[in-house]
Amino acid sequence: TIIPLPQRGKVSPEEVGRSIGYFPVVGIIIGLILAGLNWLLGLFLPPTVVNALLIVCLVVISGVLHLDGFIDTCDGIAGHKTPEERWQVMHDSRAGGFGIIGAICLLLVKWVSLNSVPGSLLMATLVLMPVVSRWA
Repeated sequence: TIIPLPQRGKVSPEEVGRSIGYFPVVGIIIGLILAGLNWLLGLFLPPTVVNALLIVCLVVISGVLHLDGFIDTCDGIAGHKTPEERWQVMHDSRAGGFGIIGAICLLLVKWVSLNSVPGSLLMATLVLMPVVSRWA
């Protein structure tokens, strides 16, 4: 997430392990931001546009970290390459064609999924979606 938190130097693996319990709390914060943005934008924009902007917000809040990892994974598994070549492709800073196509498909699936949520469940979905994903 790009939500700034105070840091006191390098974080040890033990500290990361102890912090796992706070991941759902971060999810609640992100979910509340999404729900608030949905309410605000819903006052003057159609739902399909609001849902697209919510996905953009989610990508930005996560620092594009998850989408970048997905792109790297798509690039790595898509070609007929040796395991070493796949590893190199996945650690290359450039995005390949398979990664870009994968990202477009992923974002479209997210958008279609949000548009298929009934209006009565949308706010709860927006709040719980980031919580559950960080609890996994």
